[in-house]
Amino acid sequence: MGIYGMVVTGFPLAVSFVLTLVLALMYLRKITRATFTRANMRLAARATLRYLRSNLGAPFVLAFIVLLVAAAVEFSFGLTSEANELSEYAYFCILIGVVLQAVSVKLEKGSDERHE
Repeated sequence: MGIYGMVVTGFPLAVSFVLTLVLALMYLRKITRATFTRANMRLAARATLRYLRSNLGAPFVLAFIVLLVAAAVEFSFGLTSEANELSEYAYFCILIGVVLQAVSVKLEKGSDERHE
């Protein structure tokens, strides 16, 4: 494929990434500084930890998304074997995430039935 094919293939991805980054930064500028106080950040951190404790599969689903995006980027640069390997890891992450999520839902249902 050569360097030209990699540049042409990766160029639209790079442009869309930069555009997304610019739009995200423009949105973040609209948020007031009062949103990012220490108290609000602590509340957000506690809520995130509570969510992750109650949804055991969430970190694996997040890892699946990150790995799949990384595989797409590598594939766009012509690195097919590395992209295939990353997509295999992504598959195992989503598999583990779904199983853990089912377990956490089952555990939550069991605790709700005991309280009634």
